[in-house]
Amino acid sequence: MPERHELDRNKKYLSVIPAEDVIAATEKMLPHEARAIDLDSLL
Repeated sequence: MPERHELDRNKKYLSVIPAEDVIAATEKMLPHEARAIDLDSLL
């Protein structure tokens, strides 16, 4: 990935975030009750 000053504003860039980091951030931000939803009950 180019440095910020080297970015081409006409291009789109993809950043890869490890799944573990996404899961950890989600668990940190959401209350436990929100993570414990029974998905079958939504059907």
